[in-house]
Amino acid sequence: MSKKEEILQVLKQFKNAYEKLEGTIRDKKASGLYTDIAFEKEKQALIQSVAPGIQNMHNQLIQLVDSGMSDLENKWRRVTTGKLSDAGYQIGLSNVLKMLELGAISEKQDIENIIQTYQEDYNAMSAISWMISNNQSEDVRSYATMIPKDNRNYTRNLIKKFRNNIDGVVTVYAVENSLSEETPGFSSLSLSLNGMMEFVNDRLGEDLNVQEQK
Repeated sequence: MSKKEEILQVLKQFKNAYEKLEGTIRDKKASGLYTDIAFEKEKQALIQSVAPGIQNMHNQLIQLVDSGMSDLENKWRRVTTGKLSDAGYQIGLSNVLKMLELGAISEKQDIENIIQTYQEDYNAMSAISWMISNNQSEDVRSYATMIPKDNRNYTRNLIKKFRNNIDGVVTVYAVENSLSEETPGFSSLSLSLNGMMEFVNDRLGEDLNVQEQK
């Protein structure tokens, strides 16, 4: 199971636990069997009964995000700096850059093949992008739009925001506050969870690399 799938699984577990708790408290309030003071005591007891599980889910999510980003940073480092000591790779890259400089590579298909070959090497792509963007040929310069963006900082920033959302949403404090709202099923916590799951499902790659919105 990928990090993305694991994160989604824990978020769904938390959402189900919250909705079950919300339903139980709502039913007890509607039963008419409790005074206001007795109901508040019962509600607090129910919240505290699930508190360890909530904390465990919070910790799981933080661990998954942190380990996923660590793996992603290692992957970026490996495919970039790991190539620096590969003499054959570096000679090939130097030849590509020289041919671009001299105009020996100008066909769209050839440039597409070059981009596919080096697209995971951010250092190489930076040099290739500069050569294409500053080429003497207008046609070659137009191919710069085919070069994928370096989205590492974009991913870092959004994953950091997502991690902060976990700290603010997957907590006993957030559950307690949400249960005091007057709109069961449409609480701020429910809406936040739906947004977080949508982000994971639609924007995260299996390795947590964030896909830019189109």
